[in-house]
Amino acid sequence: EPNSFHGVLEPRPSFDPRSRDAAVSASQLQTLGSCPHRYLLRYVLGVRAPDDPEATPGRWLDARQRGSALHEVFERTLREARAAGVPADPRAPSEADGGRLREMAVGVLHDVLARLREEQPPPGPAVFDAERRALEADVRAFVSMVLDDQREWLALEAAFGDDEPVRID
Repeated sequence: EPNSFHGVLEPRPSFDPRSRDAAVSASQLQTLGSCPHRYLLRYVLGVRAPDDPEATPGRWLDARQRGSALHEVFERTLREARAAGVPADPRAPSEADGGRLREMAVGVLHDVLARLREEQPPPGPAVFDAERRALEADVRAFVSMVLDDQREWLALEAAFGDDEPVRID
């Protein structure tokens, strides 16, 4: 006889996103509309696919880890630059300020890489050096983009849910 272990569940108000006083993201609504079963598994029951790392001898960080690391470096660099009074305003940065910003960014990258290296050791020193050089190039490109941009940045991105959520009745 099918039961809750087979996925047969009795309707409950807690399953209905309209009955909870919680924020629902656009991706949750898209999942609910396209595949209610996937919505049930992911957002109601909290079922997730295992995060099994793939061992690739020539690569250390996968795309998600690399993107998260770069995002952390970019955000920390801009926060620390503002706190230290290093201008990132493109209208009047001196070469010294641009150099300071680059140094800060590469320093933050090295901090992040040290933490990642502790969490997941690279397959070898050559792989680590190659990925470090590629990440340093990306960080330097980011700093150049910040310095070349013709707009003054006012704030960094906010986490989802920081602003007033849109209510769905």
